[in-house]
Amino acid sequence: MKSRRNPARRFRDRVLEAQLTGFEFLEVWDSGALSVQEEPTNPLRLEGPTYTYKQAAELVEQGKTMANDKWVMQKHENTMYLGTFERNGTFSWIEPIYIPPILLNLNWYMVDKLEIPETMK
Repeated sequence: MKSRRNPARRFRDRVLEAQLTGFEFLEVWDSGALSVQEEPTNPLRLEGPTYTYKQAAELVEQGKTMANDKWVMQKHENTMYLGTFERNGTFSWIEPIYIPPILLNLNWYMVDKLEIPETMK
C-alpha cells in the first residue's frame, strides 16, 4: 500500500534511513502548525436593542447607521450603501441595486456612523 504522507517527507526519511551524507534538510513551512495571524476584530459595537430589517431600513432613511456581525447599512447624500466587514479589517461598500434576501431575517443594531470612501460618494 502506498503511503499517503508528503512525498518530500518520504524522500527525507529515506535519505536519513540510508544514512546518506551531503543533504541538509530545513523546515521552511509547517503545514500542521496553526496560523499565528489573528483575525481582525470588527470595530462595531453591537449593543442595545435589536431591530428587524424593516425597522432598520427606516432608521437608515432617517440617517442612522445599522449593522449586524457581517453587514452595515448607511445612507450618505440620499444614497443607501451596504457594507461588509472584510478579513483585512476594512469595510467594503456597494450601492446595492437590490437587497440580498439574507438581510431580511437578521437582527440589526444601531451603531456609530462609518466613513464611506470618497470613491463611493
